[in-house]
Amino acid sequence: MTIRDRQYSKLSDVAYWLDPKHDDYSLTMKEGNGFELDGYNYKILKTENNSKNGMQAMTVAPVDKNKKSTPYKSVIAYVEINFSAAKDPLNRSANCCLRA
Repeated sequence: MTIRDRQYSKLSDVAYWLDPKHDDYSLTMKEGNGFELDGYNYKILKTENNSKNGMQAMTVAPVDKNKKSTPYKSVIAYVEINFSAAKDPLNRSANCCLRA
C-alpha cells in the first residue's frame, strides 16, 4: 500500500491526538499500537511529543491484509509546531526544525 497525499494529510491530523490537551487525545496513540483511518490500518512505530519545543509527530507504517506492518513504506506525520505546548515559544531551533 502506498500512502497517498490525502491519507498523509489525515495522518498529520491524527498526530494531534498525541497531545493530552487536545480534544481528540487518545491514550492508545502509543508506539507499537495500531489504528484504523478511512479503511486503512497503520502501526505506530515512533512518537514524539516534546514539551520544550512543541514538536508533535509520529512515524507510522501501513499494515497489510495479513496484519503485517511495512516499515519501508513508513511516513512521518507531524503537526505544526504547537507553541502553546512549548515551554519556550521563542526557541529558535523550534522555529527552524520544520522549514527544511
